[in-house]
Amino acid sequence: MGPRRLLLTPVSLRARSWCLWPALGARDAERQAARAGLLTGAAPLFVDGASLPFAGALVILAALVAGGLLDAVSKIYGASRRACFYSLASLVLTVVFSALIGEPRAEGLTRVDPIALGRLLGLDRAPEVGTWRRRMEHLVLACVNNTRVVFALEEGRLTMPFKATPITLDDKTRAELERRVRAGTCEQREAKRARIILLAADGVSSRKISKQVGMHESYVAMWRQRFLAGGLDGLVDAERPGRPVTYGHDDRVKMAALACLQRDPDDPVATWTYDELAEECHRHGVGVSASQLWRILDDLDLKPHKVRGWLNRRDDPEFWDRVQDVCGLYLNGPDNAIVVSVDEKTGIQAKERIVATAPAGLGRAGRYEFEYRRHGTASLLAAMDVHSGEVLATDIARNDSVTFIDFLEEIDRNVAPGLEIHLIMDNGSSHTSKKTRAWLVAHPRFKVHYTPKHASWVNMVELFFSIITRKVLKRGNFASRDDLVSKLMRYIVSYNETARPFAWTYSGQPLKVAA
Repeated sequence: MGPRRLLLTPVSLRARSWCLWPALGARDAERQAARAGLLTGAAPLFVDGASLPFAGALVILAALVAGGLLDAVSKIYGASRRACFYSLASLVLTVVFSALIGEPRAEGLTRVDPIALGRLLGLDRAPEVGTWRRRMEHLVLACVNNTRVVFALEEGRLTMPFKATPITLDDKTRAELERRVRAGTCEQREAKRARIILLAADGVSSRKISKQVGMHESYVAMWRQRFLAGGLDGLVDAERPGRPVTYGHDDRVKMAALACLQRDPDDPVATWTYDELAEECHRHGVGVSASQLWRILDDLDLKPHKVRGWLNRRDDPEFWDRVQDVCGLYLNGPDNAIVVSVDEKTGIQAKERIVATAPAGLGRAGRYEFEYRRHGTASLLAAMDVHSGEVLATDIARNDSVTFIDFLEEIDRNVAPGLEIHLIMDNGSSHTSKKTRAWLVAHPRFKVHYTPKHASWVNMVELFFSIITRKVLKRGNFASRDDLVSKLMRYIVSYNETARPFAWTYSGQPLKVAA
């Protein structure tokens, strides 16, 4: 036969076989076949069969019919919107024929989704030309050998059954595999592999094994093959590819130890850099670059180039008693009494920026000039009512006993006469001087509670000083010292209008390191 367009159509003959009809005009040939009584209403299939041998076409068609491929295509993809004018089955035939005659991109000739065609062959991806050829050759050979090929239609996928090599176990091997399955200390991956081999030896198919053990069928087949090749040793993980580890456990421990090592006190350089630390590692027999050293130490969460300020708590035998006393006043204030937290904030600088601060804009934060004029400093003496949040404050020129006693007298005048005053304050010199102690003895309604040494953070008025720093001082602009004091006092007045006590959030449980 010469090159021409062919019409492939099922015919109803006594032999129930397939025939190939030359089609000079496709529709005319169809009508001629219908008049001759050869058609039984089946839809014709059109393919480009320019170089397709006639005998080969008969074999292919017989194989496709015997295997039930076309029926499966109609069941799975018959309603596909991607089907062309001549039906989906014709497209499948086009792909099959083109693959067998050697078209370079056979799967690209169809208008059906390539991934859908892959699912037709039991794949999870678009098929390659070689895959089509192998599957179709399997069909052709089966048909030539008069073997009926049966396809399994499961979950929208067409798969050809594969007869896996049977596995036979001796008593010793079976006992070892059963021990691995039962052992509670055996790794799950080893137990799962042992279970696969036991099920395979009992004649269970790889598909059913994959469902029972929760493993993909391809991995089930892999472990079956590895057991057949190597026995129990084949069930052990093979060595991973790649070069061996350059820096072992001992090398990494040595790097970490050097990073945590204090430098010589006589050395003028007080901290490590990664270049210097890499040189130190070289001197200790570990050759490593600075960049690799950084990666290893970062994986260990070691940062020798960073340092944080830290205040060690002094060994004060009264620490816990004083903390318990102060916190007890915060939680449960005594009856007929007021709890007042007192402290000074000294050295507040009156800074005036030489250029006005620029407000924030779209995509840009506010900007203030780093250069400033300094108009002196001010000091603030404040007392906070712990259970109401109100603050009494005054500007002071000097932080001495006389000034502090004057402030205590102001507190005495502003508190109702029938109430006790519990003072919480630190161990500053003006708070513990002889004059201050004598004044407190002369005014017995003042009860003093000192915070522990180096623990002024226990004093609640420090929270108010933090608010002042963030809201007034950090971005403030002050033309003079008087301007600074005026703004501070005005803010305190407005703060007292909406003052509320601070909420106690500590639950009493030990604190944990943040994750």
